[in-house]
Amino acid sequence: MRYSTLFPVRMRRPEPGFELSLALRLVALAASTLLFAGLLRSVLVGIGPALLDLPTISYIAAHRLKWSTTCMRYVTGLGSEPFLVVLTGACGIALRFRTGSWRWLLLLAVTLFGAMLLNTAAKHAVARPRPAAAWMAVSASGFAFPSGHATESTAVYGLLATLFAKTGTRRRAKLGWLTIGLLIPFLVGVSRVYLGVHWPTDVLAGWALGSAWLAIVLTGLLVGERRAAAVDAAAD
Repeated sequence: MRYSTLFPVRMRRPEPGFELSLALRLVALAASTLLFAGLLRSVLVGIGPALLDLPTISYIAAHRLKWSTTCMRYVTGLGSEPFLVVLTGACGIALRFRTGSWRWLLLLAVTLFGAMLLNTAAKHAVARPRPAAAWMAVSASGFAFPSGHATESTAVYGLLATLFAKTGTRRRAKLGWLTIGLLIPFLVGVSRVYLGVHWPTDVLAGWALGSAWLAIVLTGLLVGERRAAAVDAAAD
């Protein structure tokens, strides 16, 4: 099999400004990694943003509204692992019909399960307890740091937004997909704090970890497309 067949024609056109695109992805990776490291230190040492966790959660728990709690329960489901697995499969199939390849389903699966593994490893390494059950509006178990919902939704929705934007032709649709890729992970993260199952720093760290993993995936995708284009050019 030729290497270039990993990238269907509509998805492997070299992006203009390859160097700039690569640099931006690497900057995003570095920034996300540094943010995660800073939040980790804050949690372990008990300084900085971690000092705001307790007052934030206690205030929210004392001021919840019934209707907003109901909404947040639905929103948080958009970042649950069962939902993301189904979403990944459905969107992988949709991309199969758009591009003629199953490779994007594989990429989505690697992104999701990679985010799950990173989150699980970080959770067990830090072993941070969740907020007290009295502050929770829904049940939750396991360690708190980082938020799995925030980590996995950031990686999956970010990649989905990128792939659908790349295969779209209308600028408005591209902007719409990219907006969705940012908005849903943000709302999912907010819902975890609102429902009292995560400290704010857990969610911030989840966004950072998910962004770092997404940057790695997108960097690999960019380099792969570039190499595939070079292989095709050499074969012509």
